Amino acid sequence: MPTAFIPHLPDDFEATRATLHAYAQGVGAIPRAHGIAHPKWWHISLKPRPEGLVTDPIPLPGGGSLGLTMDLALHQVVVRASGGATHAFDLRSGATGTEFADQLIAAAEEHGLEGGYQRDKFESDDPAVYDPAAAEAFGVGFGNAAMVLARHRAALGTRVGPIQVWPHGFDLAFEWFG
Repeated sequence: MPTAFIPHLPDDFEATRATLHAYAQGVGAIPRAHGIAHPKWWHISLKPRPEGLVTDPIPLPGGGSLGLTMDLALHQVVVRASGGATHAFDLRSGATGTEFADQLIAAAEEHGLEGGYQRDKFESDDPAVYDPAAAEAFGVGFGNAAMVLARHRAALGTRVGPIQVWPHGFDLAFEWFG
């Protein structure tokens, strides 16, 4: 089995990382306001999956659920309802963190989710810089790091939490209750 690795990121990656962080905070605002609350706040985290960083399903008022996926390979955030309706938002759009989150919120509102957003968690008028190659490498790095953590987590037994990306710090972790 090949060992996991973190791809090389360019020296000027910080601006792209800051944009990804701002967009992740916008993604996290939806489950923060409408997800099924978990006492350890796991409902606001993003889970690394092959398709990207995903939210837990968010219940919709009329039934069904909504999920968001931040796909760094296809450079988009997809908002998908269980009934099949999807909205895709291009990470290369140049939108500020505030503008990007407002688009996601508008998509959530189309499915009946309204209000309760802690805007201070995602509001940013910093200019967006997005290098697609660097973002894709960062996504591969998250995925590979998640595999390393999954192997370690499996050796610890059952008293561990899920592997999560926390939107507020944009870091990857799991909790060990040993």
